[in-house]
Formats: sequence, structure tokens, C-alpha cells
Amino acid sequence: MRQAERVRGRDRQARVAKVVGSGESAVAAIQDMVYRQVAQLEAVCRAFVLTRAKPNGVTPGPDPDQVVRLADAASRLSMSKDFLHRSWRKLGGFKDDDGHVKFSLRIITRHVRSREQR
Repeated sequence: MRQAERVRGRDRQARVAKVVGSGESAVAAIQDMVYRQVAQLEAVCRAFVLTRAKPNGVTPGPDPDQVVRLADAASRLSMSKDFLHRSWRKLGGFKDDDGHVKFSLRIITRHVRSREQR
């Protein structure tokens, strides 16, 4: 273990010496190297946090009060965007402040369940 750490340390020193020899400052070279290592660690941690289950072993479902735009609603409902745009009022959609037609996930889930019961 210590041998591997020494080898890694020598590799880092060699990389820093190579960069410093090219005219870049040693401080900037070390900062760049540390930043790359931190970025790799952050990516691994982010993946772990985003994929872990809740304490009861169940990953959280989508927030039912979340809203989605027309294209996402069309794919979730297996309907064409054109049909949804024509029928958004009948299907429970609404126009948001930005002027786009949106649907609540609660409405979409209710509609999908009603179709499954038929």
C-alpha cells in the first residue's frame, strides 16, 4: 500500500515538474491537478447520492405536484402532441405564466390509471 502511494506521489511530482518546465507556474499546475481529482470525486459521490434508496428501501417516486410540458405529457400519455394541444382543457392541462401548456403529474397519473382499468 505504501509502495503504491509513493509511486502515485512520484507520478504527481513528475507531472507537476513537466508542467512547470513548460512555463506554467507550479501553483497553477497543482491547482489544476487538485481540481481534476476533486471533480472526479464529486462525480462519484453525486452518482452515489442520486441512486441511493430511501431508508425504507424504496426510491422516491415523482412529485405528484410537479408539472410537465406538453411534449413530456404526450409521451407519458401515449398521445400525440397535436391532440394534447387541441384537447388540453378537457384533459386537465393549464397554461402557465410562460404561456406554455402544462400538465400536473397527478392528472397524468390519474388518466393513465383510468385507462388501465378499462
